[in-house]
Amino acid sequence: MADASKSLLERVQIQPAEKQSDELRNMIGRRTSNPLVKSNPVQKKLDARLTQYSEGSSEMIDQVRDMLETNPDNEGLLDWLAFMMYTNERLSEAVTLYERLIELNSKNSQAYYYLANCYFKMGRSEQAIMGWRQALILSPESKVGRKSKARISMARAKIFGNEL
Repeated sequence: MADASKSLLERVQIQPAEKQSDELRNMIGRRTSNPLVKSNPVQKKLDARLTQYSEGSSEMIDQVRDMLETNPDNEGLLDWLAFMMYTNERLSEAVTLYERLIELNSKNSQAYYYLANCYFKMGRSEQAIMGWRQALILSPESKVGRKSKARISMARAKIFGNEL
């Protein structure tokens, strides 16, 4: 898998930033409106393999970080690395990366959503609610918006001790 990943990363490096972002999103299956990405159980397992990294196999993470050194404002690479950190419960690192994504694009509802998820997992419920609200404002009819709305209700119930 390392050889396949390396060749993929090499392809991503030589493409313009716009194509990098599209290819990275296709790779991890995060763009739900993309007709190339199927939402079925097999695809979900493949997506998990691409986005779940164990601490012992940080080669891919290091490669993405290296690419970010030459192109620190590449939203696709930042998003990819942030999601890798998020899925591996490296929440402080994910928060930093999602905050950087939001600095670059304040209309990125997905970044707000995952930033809020990080905050919630870290026990920072109020900040999580603010992030989910922003995601909901930016993208109310999308999957991210609907998930944000549900998470706001869940977090409020946790804060105020109400049963859902």
